Amino acid sequence: MDIKATRFYDGLDIWHMEVVGPSYNPSEKHTLNNLKKTLRINILNLIVILWDYLDCEVKLAVKIRVFSTQSINNQLTLYALSMLPDGHFLVTELARATIPFSFNARSQYKAVLRMMAIFYDEMIKQEALIEKINKSVLRTKETKVRDVLRVPELE
Repeated sequence: MDIKATRFYDGLDIWHMEVVGPSYNPSEKHTLNNLKKTLRINILNLIVILWDYLDCEVKLAVKIRVFSTQSINNQLTLYALSMLPDGHFLVTELARATIPFSFNARSQYKAVLRMMAIFYDEMIKQEALIEKINKSVLRTKETKVRDVLRVPELE
């Protein structure tokens, strides 16, 4: 992990960035290993967040996401990871941009700015979702996060 963002009020990691090797020619093996590491980090970060919401209905919890940006060569990719109702995890690409390294390619910065706007909008949605979950009474008869993650209730 090269850069991370931690939510101030609960200290949980909600975004990180992984830069794969040198910008001119990262090896395929190094790239794949970084991708695996990034996915593992995202899954663990999401589970840590979900741990605070074990009694939340799964239909709400599946909207909770963690985010990551992967930088390979001159490509930036923003993606989100969330949990599916069956406990599997889903990675969704939200945006991709080429980092311009020359003056003539400066128009490509629009894609980078667009990616930043998408990330900002997603963070606002996540904050609203967490606020909604925190305000709700979590005594549901529906499937809960606890059931999907197979965490037993304390007696």
